[in-house]
Amino acid sequence: MSVSADYQLEIRLLSYMNPGGRTDSGQCCEPEAEVQGVCLLQDTCDTRFSIQIENFNQGEVIGDQIVLSEFTDMNTIIFPNCGEIIGGIENPLVFTFPTSAYNASRVSLQGTAL
Repeated sequence: MSVSADYQLEIRLLSYMNPGGRTDSGQCCEPEAEVQGVCLLQDTCDTRFSIQIENFNQGEVIGDQIVLSEFTDMNTIIFPNCGEIIGGIENPLVFTFPTSAYNASRVSLQGTAL
């Protein structure tokens, strides 16, 4: 007798905050609004999220990288508990994988302020 099953990975996005209004490189999202090292304008960052899942044991990517559309001029984002986030993507995000192929996975979630 042989038994096999799939597993599901569920990722629920709660919130994202960038109170300083800075990009990953430390610059103000609106460089012309920086005075003496302080970003004067609020909610000016365009933020993009990407999710990538890889097989932890072999370092290979499982499926494609998922990129959520940009959130324009938002330094703070509160995601809905359930339902559509943006662009038809639902929260929580649910991924199904065969356990025989991927028994240990690593998830990378990155928020990038532009």
